[in-house]
Amino acid sequence: MDDHLIDKFRALEESLLSETLRKQPEKYAALLAERFTEYSSSGQVYSKQNVMDSLETLPDIEVPLKHFAATELSPGSVLVTYESARITDTGNRERALRSSIWINTNDSWELLFHQGSPVKDLVE
Repeated sequence: MDDHLIDKFRALEESLLSETLRKQPEKYAALLAERFTEYSSSGQVYSKQNVMDSLETLPDIEVPLKHFAATELSPGSVLVTYESARITDTGNRERALRSSIWINTNDSWELLFHQGSPVKDLVE
């Protein structure tokens, strides 16, 4: 996948983490497919509606995202993987390996699936 497309998917992923977009629910919702599902790093399963209902309480993830990669699975579908980090309320740093599947519908990209897996001792 060329660098331009990788940059596009990085921008899409990072936009979902931005406080600015979280304050614009209509725009945020447009990036999530109707059938969106997330398996979170906390072990919860979320639908699009669950995410939309909790926009104000989503955790703050550090950007830029580390080890970012994008791979075309088929025409119109892309797998994105990266490592994320966040600082908890107690000051601890938590990391997760994340994967997303983006699909192209009507000439726009929507997030169909996302999974976060907690990481304890990832070698840098």
